[in-house]
Amino acid sequence: NLSNNTTIQFPNETFDVNDDFASNTFTAPVTGKYLLAFGVSVVQLDEDATYSRVSMTTSNRGFHFKITSTQDFNGSDPDYYTFEGAMLVDMDAQDTAYLTWHQSGGSSTADTFDSSYFSGYLAC
Repeated sequence: NLSNNTTIQFPNETFDVNDDFASNTFTAPVTGKYLLAFGVSVVQLDEDATYSRVSMTTSNRGFHFKITSTQDFNGSDPDYYTFEGAMLVDMDAQDTAYLTWHQSGGSSTADTFDSSYFSGYLAC
């Protein structure tokens, strides 16, 4: 189950051309601007949590995306929920990026499932 400040796990890779993704972390092979995108699908998101969200941390800074709160769910836990985001980030060679789960209050019942993804590519 996901708990506050947990690094989000990606147990499978569709493709990794340059072996830039390992241990749930993307590592920039060269300096440039990278488009990093994700969709984290969760099951059993706790409606009693004050808020839940996914953040992206890079070597240079952190990015926070959509936040959910108890007002979003009409008094019951949603069966499925997806957090999505994308950012064009400046990375030097060997800089890293990874995703973390943040939740305040409630129970740690949420978990990711297999439609989650994290992708990155050198844009320029």
